[in-house]
Amino acid sequence: KEEAFKYTEAVTTYLAITLVNHVRHNCIVTSIEPTQKFIAHALAFRGIAMTWNWVEEYPVAGVLGSFTRSLKSIIDGLSYLVSAVSSSSSRVRVLLDDATVLSKLKDEKFDVIVTDPPYRDDVPYAELSDFYYVWLKRALSEDNLAPRFHADALMYSTQWQSFAPQEISYNEGRIKYFKIRSPTDYYQWLLSRAFKKITSIVKDGGLIVTYFAHSSPEAWIELIEAGWRKAGLRITRAWGIVTESAQRVTARGKVALESSIVVSWRKRNKNNIVSIEEAKKRARWRAKEALEIAEKKVKLKGLDLFLAVMTACLSEFTSYDKIMRFAGELSSRDVVRESYRVAIETLVGEEVPVKSPEALAYITIRRLFGRLKGWDWSLDSQDLITLGYGLYGTTEKRQMKRLYEILVRNRIVKPVGEEKRKGAKVAKPKGFIFLSPRDATINSIREVLSLRSLDTIELKVLTERGAKPLTTSIDVLHLLEYAVNRGSDYFKEMYGKLMLKYPTLTEEAINIAKALSKIEGDPEANLCRKILNNILG
Repeated sequence: KEEAFKYTEAVTTYLAITLVNHVRHNCIVTSIEPTQKFIAHALAFRGIAMTWNWVEEYPVAGVLGSFTRSLKSIIDGLSYLVSAVSSSSSRVRVLLDDATVLSKLKDEKFDVIVTDPPYRDDVPYAELSDFYYVWLKRALSEDNLAPRFHADALMYSTQWQSFAPQEISYNEGRIKYFKIRSPTDYYQWLLSRAFKKITSIVKDGGLIVTYFAHSSPEAWIELIEAGWRKAGLRITRAWGIVTESAQRVTARGKVALESSIVVSWRKRNKNNIVSIEEAKKRARWRAKEALEIAEKKVKLKGLDLFLAVMTACLSEFTSYDKIMRFAGELSSRDVVRESYRVAIETLVGEEVPVKSPEALAYITIRRLFGRLKGWDWSLDSQDLITLGYGLYGTTEKRQMKRLYEILVRNRIVKPVGEEKRKGAKVAKPKGFIFLSPRDATINSIREVLSLRSLDTIELKVLTERGAKPLTTSIDVLHLLEYAVNRGSDYFKEMYGKLMLKYPTLTEEAINIAKALSKIEGDPEANLCRKILNNILG
């Protein structure tokens, strides 16, 4: 009788999972996915968004999200799990517990611990779980069908009020509701507790693996603070694995991460102290190695490529117990900032002496996002925040604003969709266009020169009084690209006059050309090689 009841509990559980999967695909907040290939379920946008063209499904149709299709998915999954477990001598246990406590594990120690999350502010799971909870409560309460292994599952009025304070995530609205002073501090405290608990149950030679898919500098600072500073761990390897579909709903219209950064940690040797100079030297070597693998073998692009290089730097910096400089010991924030900076230097090419923020940003954007966008440029604010942290080392809004202003003022990017809402004091751009040639043709370069307000500058007016002055090395670079397409004699005369009037800007423009000439497949690289050949022979 007891075995039969356990079997009933199992069947009920799987039918309940089937039900809620069908419900999320068959309600008034579903929509047709833009490519018309499938129905986007209620939580496809990381939250519940009202839609006017919601979709109904026939429950027994053979389409994604129908009741019968959902049931088949459950059966297929169970069949796989049963076959995998039955052929192994291992014992499988599934436990529900708080990650900061893990009281059900008692005194056990583990060889490997794998976690996925942390997610930080990506998905408010506690709140969204109530979408399922109201259906489960209706389906399981009346005949007392709630499984005994989760006897208290249906006792809450809402799940988010019961579980939200325990969820290790960053949510300002939630924290305000529970009258907790700082969402950042509270998230950091919970994350550190979880890392310390995990570290306490892993064996001395054991491995901890975390999946992390966040490009925010603050998120990385919090992760390093919890794992490196508070739990005494070091990153042994970090690499990107493509885990997200490029066609997923939440990536529409923006440059989003397609890979998760898999970070492996081990317990750190104590009293391992190094100077910042030595740590940066070794981090540069690791960054070059990571760039070679990520770009040429794994074929990463965009922020995925940047984070692969940056986390390679982190793996070096966190291998030490302390990193010392003249002013004292480096903090977690310092470690992440140095990793971002070394990553940008590596992408630019540290042997190329480029110093101005706009030049570094120009090369980095070209290197990261060119192939991702097919050399057709559009960026979002997160791309610029990532660059801003690497260039300025701060996540403060005023410094991010400073980067926007520098790039816009110097005509590196152009804001798009910058319309003020009624009553708003400040306009917020929807995105940015990168002012850079799409190809190596003279028409493409003329288009960029026009957008940069340089379309009227020719040799005859370059040195005349009253001529509009050039303000950046990017101005000079694009004029040289235009000149090299006009022939050798024209180029030499343009180059000579630029060197005479703008020697510092022209020297940096040549260094930018050296960096760009090494980007494989970049149409601007061909122009830069022509420039260097005309100058250096």
